Amino acid sequence: PFDETLDKRHDDRRVNIDEFLSLNHKSELNVAISQTVLKRWVFIGAGQTHLLALKNLTKKLPPDIEITVVSEQSHTPIVEMFPAFIGGLYRQDEFYVSLDHLLAEVRGKYINAGVKSIDSKNKKLKLNDNSEIEFDLLSVDSDPFISTEQFPGANTYAHLLLPIESFQTSILRFCQSLRGKRKVDLVFIGSGLLSIETALALRQRLKIYGADVFVHIIEVSAENEAKLVIGESVEAEIKKYCESIGFKFHSGQKIKEILATEIILDDGSRIKSDFTS
Repeated sequence: PFDETLDKRHDDRRVNIDEFLSLNHKSELNVAISQTVLKRWVFIGAGQTHLLALKNLTKKLPPDIEITVVSEQSHTPIVEMFPAFIGGLYRQDEFYVSLDHLLAEVRGKYINAGVKSIDSKNKKLKLNDNSEIEFDLLSVDSDPFISTEQFPGANTYAHLLLPIESFQTSILRFCQSLRGKRKVDLVFIGSGLLSIETALALRQRLKIYGADVFVHIIEVSAENEAKLVIGESVEAEIKKYCESIGFKFHSGQKIKEILATEIILDDGSRIKSDFTS
């Protein structure tokens, strides 16, 4: 259903994968690698840092450098484009990057595997199948880890935003389960940019389905996460806009427990939730 309901009104806002990676392109790296004696480069993981590095390396890569990417996923998503996918601006294939495509440009090799151990002394990796890879330079770009220890019930009832792949599955299942439900309560724990953008996009998607959507943002840190990234004035404008369309921000409260259909705060108040992230 997501791919079939693209919002064509905003085609001028769309960028493709190559354009996105080019926006983050840094040319300084090419100067550094032109004289390196480290010839066997191994990247563990296909996160965005490695995607940007591979895109960068397509420029003037010395022919004697061998690049190998070890990852259990041959396609990886661009996190910043994910909310736009939920909102209907992109199809799934438009925000996933093919490692084969990027590696072909740098004459690199892709190994579909997980890593069992790293021997930094002898400069070797042991993979899940016990095979080994030697390296001169090693870079690790693993999936970010979200700790849920401070939120009782989160592992059972909340959907973690990262990694994107599992959250995408949760979103699709949730939308399919609505079955004509007219009122939907969404709760997002944390007020970072990805959290707010995803909440806005999911609200837009559910409104396309005809639902009345109520969004709660629980600010869990002493200082707003978005403010730390974009500054106080921009953060204030974003919050003002969100409140104008019905978002409710909860500040200064700790989460006592996350349940299947509600969040209990430490002051005893309860927030109804059909979907918690």
